Amino acid sequence: MKQEKKTIFFIITRGIIVRNLLRNKYFSELLNGKYKIVLILVKNYLEKPDEYFFNEFNDENIKIEIVKKESLGKLEKLLDLFAANLVITKSRKKYLRHNVRKEKRMNFFVYYFSIIFFWPLTKIVF
Repeated sequence: MKQEKKTIFFIITRGIIVRNLLRNKYFSELLNGKYKIVLILVKNYLEKPDEYFFNEFNDENIKIEIVKKESLGKLEKLLDLFAANLVITKSRKKYLRHNVRKEKRMNFFVYYFSIIFFWPLTKIVF
């Protein structure tokens, strides 16, 4: 009985993700035949990646899907904000409090509320 391969999905939204995830030795280890890989490319402003991308990742275990970026609904925006605030570092705190663009700065109370609310959530281990 042939064992079915497990599928791993990679969502690619920026070129830097290609460099960090797909062009390293660990990704090549996944291609040893045990996994099927689906690359989901979210189309932001480019119609289609350059041809070299398809040539580089042309493999029988890789499937490339291009999807159109949709605008987020209210619930998705809320979940996106929630997920973004689960990573709190010193630099993130400084960015939120002292952003160069004044309209992006959090006011005093919102800043401290977000730190008090999200910091314990970052310590939960699953």
